Amino acid sequence: MLKFEYKKHIWPIHRTRNLVRLYAVQPGKAFAENSRQVFYDALNFLQNRTDPRQVNGKQEDIVTVPPFDILTFPELFLPKSTLCEFLQGLSNLPLSGCVHSGIRPDSGKGYFFNKSHALEFIEELYVIPGMHGDDLSAIKLYIQNEEVNSKFNFAAFFTKDRYGETRICLHPKVVRSKYEHGKMAEFHVTEAKFLSTITLLPSNENGFPINVFPLICADLLNKPRDTNLPSPLEAISGNGIKLDEDQTPLEAIDIVSVVTATPSSGVTHATWKEEFRKSLEEAASGQISPRLQNAAFVMANYAYFDDIQQGEKAGLSGIFFTNPKAIGEELSQKVGKEVYRHFEGEIYCRPPSHIRKERFAGITEREADWFRWKDQLVPREYKPTWPTLGIFLYIPSEPVENTPTIFTATLSAPPRFIRKWEDSSAISNIALYRARAIEFKLDPNEKPVVRYDFFPES
Repeated sequence: MLKFEYKKHIWPIHRTRNLVRLYAVQPGKAFAENSRQVFYDALNFLQNRTDPRQVNGKQEDIVTVPPFDILTFPELFLPKSTLCEFLQGLSNLPLSGCVHSGIRPDSGKGYFFNKSHALEFIEELYVIPGMHGDDLSAIKLYIQNEEVNSKFNFAAFFTKDRYGETRICLHPKVVRSKYEHGKMAEFHVTEAKFLSTITLLPSNENGFPINVFPLICADLLNKPRDTNLPSPLEAISGNGIKLDEDQTPLEAIDIVSVVTATPSSGVTHATWKEEFRKSLEEAASGQISPRLQNAAFVMANYAYFDDIQQGEKAGLSGIFFTNPKAIGEELSQKVGKEVYRHFEGEIYCRPPSHIRKERFAGITEREADWFRWKDQLVPREYKPTWPTLGIFLYIPSEPVENTPTIFTATLSAPPRFIRKWEDSSAISNIALYRARAIEFKLDPNEKPVVRYDFFPES
């Protein structure tokens, strides 16, 4: 049986709480030139918000933003040079959590890395001060053994551990999307045979570890590939990855962080394509593996495409949580009035057999208003008559779809330590932050510089 090469990262991080704070960034237009600015401004906002701000000459209230555990950006988001620049300075800077972002070559060099450029990129990372070199050894060896005409789509999951070392998981895309096919096979993006996981060890000996599985867009899907390898979600259960003699598969996956760049299938509003929806339903039901049955899926996408899909919507950045009681009664009542009017959501469910023919998140269009909302979480007058599998909260695409937006949800513990049928809620808080573009000139004769400051959605 064919198996994936596998790198199991184990990182000791500075983390003393059991709460898990997940953030997804939807930056607006895909592949825009402002990605570097959005990246730095989002991180500055999430780490340095301690003082009141002056906006248009007026004093703004202090915005308190809890520290993040995982911050996810979209696929092909961060230029390689920006990642290296940021990591170069990380030894002298704090970083409160882990960042996951798609990586693209620098401007003018396309979206993907050929083999030689991929190896050059890895060497650039190796020599960064404070870099933990063992994090890159397995992916370097894998790339070296690939065909000379290979092309790779990369993402990076990185942080600073509690000993001050820079940690990075550089992982290639393993399932090619329809946009990554060339006119001939030699121009296809390579479907890599390499998977990674990251275990984040808390500094508190009584704390819970967090197991993270980073993926790139179509990696989430169970679709035909160039080889007979299983899908990444199936493989990570243990049967599809090469393990050393002393290694065992992870007991469970807590967080699946997915960087995406995909159009939605909605016309009037964004909805997931059926293959994405199916993967989430199968994961939540345990059909793929019990190791995924309690996972939270963090998804970051763009609001819309310009150069790949003319005018086509994307969106659907947020969090899918497999716990059917993810939102407790107290939070439901509180945010139903204050926050959920900014979100859209779907509940995935097992329907009775007689309505399976017309599927909309597993139910018919006629009954879809039971499970889809804008103004409140679950309409009180409706109660589902079959077990639900989970809930997906995401950023709405209107009316400000080109505005960088941050979504956050706080879990009471890593998902596998949350019992699905307890009265307490799994998600203890959610919030939405929209950016305001602020222009200023460093030189009167030059173009204005734009930076982004984030504010809670009101």
